[in-house]
Amino acid sequence: YCACHPAIKSVRATIVYPEYLQLQDKTKELRVGTLTGDVVVGSQVSLEATTLEGRELKTGLLTIKELPKTTERDLFGSDLETLDASEEIGEAPDNSDSNAPLAADPLLDVEEEDQPAPPRILPLRVAGSQMFSPRISLQSQPLELQMNWEDVNGLADAGGHRIRVEPLEDQKPVAYIQDIERQTVILEEETVSFEIIAEDDYGSKHIGYEWTGEFTKPTDETPSRGSHVLELGAPNQRRLSGVVHFAPKTRNIPAQKLQIRAFVEDYFPGRGRVYSEPITLHILTKDEQAQLLKDQFDRIIGELEDAARREQNNFDENRRIEQDGAEKLQEEANKERLEQQEMNEAENIETMSELSERMEELLGEALKNGEVEAETMQKMAETMQKMQELSKEDMPKVEQQLQEAQDPSSTPEQSEKDLQEAIEEQEKVLEKMRETIEGANEANQDFEASTFVNRLRRAASEEDGIANTLIASIDDKGNTTIAGTPYDELDPVDQRVLGELSMQQRRTASDVHWIHEDLGHFYARTEKEEHKQIMIEMRESNIDSHLEAVREKIVANRTFMALSSAKKWAGQLKAWADILDPPEDPSGGGGGGGGEGQEPSLDDNDFEFMLKVMAMIQTEQDIRARTRALEQLRRTLHLQDLSE
Repeated sequence: YCACHPAIKSVRATIVYPEYLQLQDKTKELRVGTLTGDVVVGSQVSLEATTLEGRELKTGLLTIKELPKTTERDLFGSDLETLDASEEIGEAPDNSDSNAPLAADPLLDVEEEDQPAPPRILPLRVAGSQMFSPRISLQSQPLELQMNWEDVNGLADAGGHRIRVEPLEDQKPVAYIQDIERQTVILEEETVSFEIIAEDDYGSKHIGYEWTGEFTKPTDETPSRGSHVLELGAPNQRRLSGVVHFAPKTRNIPAQKLQIRAFVEDYFPGRGRVYSEPITLHILTKDEQAQLLKDQFDRIIGELEDAARREQNNFDENRRIEQDGAEKLQEEANKERLEQQEMNEAENIETMSELSERMEELLGEALKNGEVEAETMQKMAETMQKMQELSKEDMPKVEQQLQEAQDPSSTPEQSEKDLQEAIEEQEKVLEKMRETIEGANEANQDFEASTFVNRLRRAASEEDGIANTLIASIDDKGNTTIAGTPYDELDPVDQRVLGELSMQQRRTASDVHWIHEDLGHFYARTEKEEHKQIMIEMRESNIDSHLEAVREKIVANRTFMALSSAKKWAGQLKAWADILDPPEDPSGGGGGGGGEGQEPSLDDNDFEFMLKVMAMIQTEQDIRARTRALEQLRRTLHLQDLSE
């Protein structure tokens, strides 16, 4: 028999998690005196201890002591400013009383709001060599659990066994969106895809996304707003993700600006949704996208002109170096000048390469628009091709010759020859740059001019649509439920129709006003007579006032006058569009004439055919993307009843 104090062999903790987490109980062997990381506020913990050598126990007690919460103080915070001047660095505090307690660490704050409660003492259930504690509910306060015991021979423990328990708060989950730019521009027909990822310390219930719309033009329509649950999670599923296929057209969302946020909801009662940082989705009409592409084209041309000016400056400097003669070419000063010229050329090559990539992207977006003329597209493609040739073939030749002119093993005559060849190649580069800029400006003007045709025809179509809607309210006998009836006495459906037509007329009038304004700016740059003619005719016709009068007639329910005026202005808008883009001769202009009316070249026909094929492919891709979006909506339809 050993007369030593009974000691603990092992301690096991059983953790019962809060019911809302839906997690299974967990058992953990405590090899150190701290239990943390596995316990969350609201859990319950019980202890089971076993003695060494199977010493049989008589009694046991558990002392539960609340510990103060401590938080680290910010070294750079204002709290340190309150320290007494005697506690500044380099001065020790005066502790004349040697029996006084140690001063508290100034970098630790003890929270005084929740003062620790007095210790509680509970009996342990004893069975042979084991002790069992009751379940202890854990709140946010850290605890110290001390077990004391006595064996059947009356021998007590030597100081007991202490365990520190530090419950953790159930943290808020986080959600974020990836694989998409923070600012993204799309057409109404396009589909965007992005991934939502959520993380939580104990498991996410579900993830999804919500959107809030905002119109960028005056309208009486209601901006789009909604949310969608994407994926269900599960208890203990700490990471949850899903890919969103968002198609405005499948949700009947017209052109507007959308703020989209991902959300995640965990199992913590009453917490609700936690949101990510938003992304902005700019949904554009084809007209709006065309204007955006035009602005991008303007910037590309401006930067191309800057690159041409830098190339001209490099060319002039190379000629100055050449004028110094072969003997001075290998002097240290001129070697440094040549080295700098080579670096300048390399930078310009990089700029040209980046511009050609942006031009390629612009061409792809113009193809998606579908309303840019084939001839304009071809000129844009030719501009892109020349930019690619300059960056990949022509300008690298200049760079190579400048490098060879610096070869220390070359004779002065050879270095001079290399420099001359660089200058000759650079002269060709400059000429090609001028041709590229000229072609780009021509394509840009055609691009802008083609938008006027489309905008005029679209406005004409809107006016026709308004007139046709009013005509549809008249039956075969000339009777109508709308005309002649005071607005207040109309059927609610007819009131809604008139309200929608009034707003549509206001939008069309605004579009026509801006067409007139833009025509003036375009004519000031190009001085093309056909644009001047339309600009003058639009001003003299006072179309702005007349279109507003049509709207007033719609509001006043003067149906016949409104539809006849709408038809009249639809015809006028079509006539102006035909001035810019005359309709083809129905006769086809045939009948011989050998050489009159030149046929398109094979290259032109090939390019137009290629555009049609690419447009078909783009349409097919858009349809497949929208189908994916619809399938995702169908698959997740049953999740949408989940409460927020």
